[in-house]
Amino acid sequence: GALWINRLILSVIISTSAFLIYKIARLLQASEIAAQSSSVLFIFVMFFHSALTFNFEHFMYFFTLLGIWSYLSISGNLRYFLSGFLLGLAFCIKLLSLLDFFFLLLLMIYDSYKKDGNLTLKLSSIFRSISICVIAFLIPFGLVNFYFFAADSWQAFYFISYEAPGNYSSHLSLLDRLKFVLDFHIS
Repeated sequence: GALWINRLILSVIISTSAFLIYKIARLLQASEIAAQSSSVLFIFVMFFHSALTFNFEHFMYFFTLLGIWSYLSISGNLRYFLSGFLLGLAFCIKLLSLLDFFFLLLLMIYDSYKKDGNLTLKLSSIFRSISICVIAFLIPFGLVNFYFFAADSWQAFYFISYEAPGNYSSHLSLLDRLKFVLDFHIS
């Protein structure tokens, strides 16, 4: 009985993420057909990637897209806080979201430059907005760590989250990695 509820929730998450892709594309002044195509492509990729089974990546995509949409569509300091907080939630789900957060910071710097044409005049404003975003980004991460510390499970959480992933290193040379990437993309 609960399987259809899980699939319904996942369908809502995927379709909302696709809608956010559409809205972000339109906010970035993409054509209507490009925005719609991106959304439909996302739905197909997610369906064939997961076949409607729960995967934490769906939630990471959702929070990342919601964070970027909030940055692009909300004005004032709330957009810095909300976008940072939502990307912080995505980071708690999957650490790879850190790259999305760096993209957001670069987008903030670019927006300031595009608006004024001179970064040095707006340096304090850029620093303030980035600071708000970084602090908001760290809040979910801090709350998760504090929860496990307060629940007296800090040692296990620390090992599983920070130490164990480092035990699975790859000892490939840079040339072997390059060959793998080229082989993957060419063939």
